[in-house]
Amino acid sequence: MTVESFIKYSAVVITIIGLSMITLLFFYLFNFFNRKNTTAIKMKDDNSFEVIMKDLDYIIQRKCSTAYRRALKPFVNKALKNKPLINDDIVNKISLQITKEILEEMSESYRLKLESIYNKDMINDIILELVYNTVTEMSMTINKTSINKMKFVNNLGTISSTDFDIE
Repeated sequence: MTVESFIKYSAVVITIIGLSMITLLFFYLFNFFNRKNTTAIKMKDDNSFEVIMKDLDYIIQRKCSTAYRRALKPFVNKALKNKPLINDDIVNKISLQITKEILEEMSESYRLKLESIYNKDMINDIILELVYNTVTEMSMTINKTSINKMKFVNNLGTISSTDFDIE
């Protein structure tokens, strides 16, 4: 291939690329000027179901994580030598306490938002159920880790001098 033929082929390729770019630019400008202004500014709907439930979930998670740090975890740490498992009685008491705190701290405007979604009489039950489920998950996690710690401590206690070869 000679230099002249290479220049001819490259000129043809550059011309084809240029024509395709001009065509794309034409279609882009044509669509830009002929579009209708139907895109309205979307306002954030503070009363939508997703926003309200996301806020409620955040409140419950924050309260339950506080209870996890202040009540559940220290309870297990103190009782590791005895029975460290968190039973339903403890979960029920903590769930009722957290629900009571949430309902006391809830603003009237947020309560009205919840009433727009749920029946007024059912709001307390719904919050209690959400709190109970969260605390139950946390206590199950604590129970699982404490059982693993108990197994480790029990395995250390079963080691005797006959396990080692001493000569």
